[in-house]
Amino acid sequence: MSQKLARYKINQALRLISHNSLRGSKEGFIKVSSNTSLIHAQKVLEVAYKLKKQGYLVYSEVKFLDNSLGRCDLLVFDEDGNPTIIEVLHSETDKKLCEKLAKYPIEFAILTISTKDDVTDLVI
Repeated sequence: MSQKLARYKINQALRLISHNSLRGSKEGFIKVSSNTSLIHAQKVLEVAYKLKKQGYLVYSEVKFLDNSLGRCDLLVFDEDGNPTIIEVLHSETDKKLCEKLAKYPIEFAILTISTKDDVTDLVI
C-alpha cells in the first residue's frame, strides 16, 4: 500500500479521537496513571514497546471524540494505516469488558491481551 494512502487512513481514524487526548499523547509516548495497577501499566508498556519495534505507530490512553466511547489502553496503526485498539486486561470482569468493547468505534479492530499473556512474539 502506498504511504500516501496509509497516511490518509491514519488521518481518517484520528478524526475520531479527541484532540485533548492527543495533545498530551504524542505517538510513542506512553501515559501512566496512578489509578492503574503496576502490573497493568507494565503490560501496556511491554506491548507498546514490542509493537514500536515492529514499526507500528503507538498511542496510549486515547479518548474518542464522543465521550461515551471511552478511552482505550493503546491505539496502534500498522504500516498500511490500519487501526487496532488494544485493551490490556487485568481485573476486568467479562461483563465490564463487553460493555467497554461495545463502546469503541466499529471502524477499528480490537485486540484484548491479559496481563498474564506472553507477548514475546506478538503480531497483530
